Amino acid sequence: MLDVGINPVTGADGQIHLVGGVDTEAVAPIARAVTPVPGGIGPVTDVWLIRNTVAAARGAQQAAGGASVRARRISQPGPGPCMS
Repeated sequence: MLDVGINPVTGADGQIHLVGGVDTEAVAPIARAVTPVPGGIGPVTDVWLIRNTVAAARGAQQAAGGASVRARRISQPGPGPCMS
């Protein structure tokens, strides 16, 4: 189950917590796995966004008669601002 819902709720401790849109306990008997919220589907979305961006750049450059575009690996020193 890919839980893409993000809903702020106030917990018993008075703090606001993010929860998904899936009732995990209710779907547990029929779902093999449920993505966590937060931190579940975001990385998958990022990968597909990058993949589609590279594909669009390649297509645009080929349509213009230019050289092909190659993706290159980049390194990130640590987690981004949303991962902390």
